[in-house]
Amino acid sequence: STLSKKQLCSTESTLGIILNGLTIDSIIIGSPAHNSKQLTSGDVLMKIDGVVATQENVRSLLVGGDVPGTAVNLTVLKARSLCQMEDVMLSRMPSENIADQRHMFEIFKFLKERALLSRDTVAAAKIDEAQTLWEHMWEATTAHLTQRAEKARNSRKRTRALVDKL
Repeated sequence: STLSKKQLCSTESTLGIILNGLTIDSIIIGSPAHNSKQLTSGDVLMKIDGVVATQENVRSLLVGGDVPGTAVNLTVLKARSLCQMEDVMLSRMPSENIADQRHMFEIFKFLKERALLSRDTVAAAKIDEAQTLWEHMWEATTAHLTQRAEKARNSRKRTRALVDKL
């Protein structure tokens, strides 16, 4: 059975990160964390809005007031350099905006876990390949839509300039 967007979203707002303890396990495409291009899988949350993150408080700190549009500052220990700390400012977005992407991610994760349980490494690799392909398609679509929006804005500006001349 399929889950509704309401069932997929346990909170009103999200940053789009999936944690394993305090470590970022995955980042949902289209989310604030993904769009920032500053976080990667393996980064470790050290502080959230200046408060030391623990297993016990991480969820409540990330949810905050659960209001889309509110800012949150993450201090992370970067995966690529265990001695480099970085502050990343994100803005929470409505959870329902990325519910479909989250659901798709959960399907990929479920299928990969099943493949690995049955020791089917070929299927697991194909699932990774499909997820990567899906992410690239998402990026290309987003870039295309951004380009189209920019062209439309420029066209409106030129039209206003012409009207002003008349």
